[in-house]
Amino acid sequence: MLGFPALHVKLFCRVFNPKERTRNSPFSMAPQMFLLLMLLFLCDTPAILTTPNVQTSSTSSDSTECVQKRGKCPPGCFLKNKNSCGPCTPNKTYTEYLNTLSECLMCPICDSVNRKTLQRICRTFRKTRCTCQAGWFCSKDNIDLCEQCEQHTACPLGEGVKEKGTSLKDTTCEICPENYFSDVISANDTCQPHKRKSPTTNNAFVQ
Repeated sequence: MLGFPALHVKLFCRVFNPKERTRNSPFSMAPQMFLLLMLLFLCDTPAILTTPNVQTSSTSSDSTECVQKRGKCPPGCFLKNKNSCGPCTPNKTYTEYLNTLSECLMCPICDSVNRKTLQRICRTFRKTRCTCQAGWFCSKDNIDLCEQCEQHTACPLGEGVKEKGTSLKDTTCEICPENYFSDVISANDTCQPHKRKSPTTNNAFVQ
């Protein structure tokens, strides 16, 4: 309803009060004319209206509008029913592509027991990204599909590290060439050059 300010109500009552309509009073004008002026004045006063907050579409926690596009739902949403999409649950479920899934996918967990560590948090429109702890690597050469971590291979005796392992690949070993050796089993140490004593100074030197 329109909310009339108290001042307007007061003026309205006074204009129709015979006691107020004296010759010199501004209220002595014809009631019809005064009413017209009052209406014009009220038009400049904002009406007090309550408009309901209508939500035309569902929205995910990451500000993704869950609106169907050619029968499919956008990333961050799932197919709630035939005609509408619903948002995924923040920090719990996600969808990454246009889809017709009846429910969102569960966010992967980077479990430290399996030597995984968190690299990127889960959002409603993308899944968690895990990586392996130091000294371990993803057995699948895809950072988004790091399902299992394996320990870097330690090069055996007589071999040294050619390339150290990373979070995505294993150690590369090589057989020590002539005049080089390796007497340790390691995933970090390279082949070392042999050392001989100088015939003049009796000090060790690298050949």
